[in-house]
Amino acid sequence: MTGWEDGRRLVYDVTKGLPFPMKSLTNDWSIEASAGSTVVTLEQTFEVKLGPLGSLLVPVIRKQMGKEMTVTLAGLKHHVETGELVDTGFLEKEARPALERNTAAVSTA
Repeated sequence: MTGWEDGRRLVYDVTKGLPFPMKSLTNDWSIEASAGSTVVTLEQTFEVKLGPLGSLLVPVIRKQMGKEMTVTLAGLKHHVETGELVDTGFLEKEARPALERNTAAVSTA
């Protein structure tokens, strides 16, 4: 963990177990009250291996990470709204198909 603001923000680095060609990944989660609801934001920054060659893969990696963030946030939304645990079954049955239909109720903007 590299950053913490009680009840507002969590930042951590991932340096192991990353898929090739990722070198490092930082996840920055924040929450903020907004008009009777809560807005959860997940920002990810990453570095790739292979120098200039690896940088050619950045657009592809960003697109995939955007999809994964959408699925992750959809799972979090489901858990908060229902109290149900979110497992890979939910992700495969509910979140990913919603993403494919482009109807996930979350934003990656």
